Amino acid sequence: MTTCATEGLKKADAELNLVYQQLLKKHAARKKFISKLKLAEEAWVKFRDAHIESLYSGSEEDQAGAEGSVYPMCKAMEITRLTVERTKTLKNMLDHQEGDVCAF
Repeated sequence: MTTCATEGLKKADAELNLVYQQLLKKHAARKKFISKLKLAEEAWVKFRDAHIESLYSGSEEDQAGAEGSVYPMCKAMEITRLTVERTKTLKNMLDHQEGDVCAF
């Protein structure tokens, strides 16, 4: 199950990176937007890591003892969930609908 969760995370991460690169390319001429997007992405990664740390504080060795062998699977599943959410947000920025007055 851990292997499956880890593979799901790799897939989700690859999709996030693809969408992020597409967004950078699409708006390459908008330097201020690109700068702010990069800052937002850095902040999101810090949030993701802090969130995971808050859920699974302590070292993996400590958690493995406390939680058993399920710890790596649970951690991968939560990171995947957060990554899928972020990808949806970036996709909305990439493919906003005409008429969306709040789109950038």
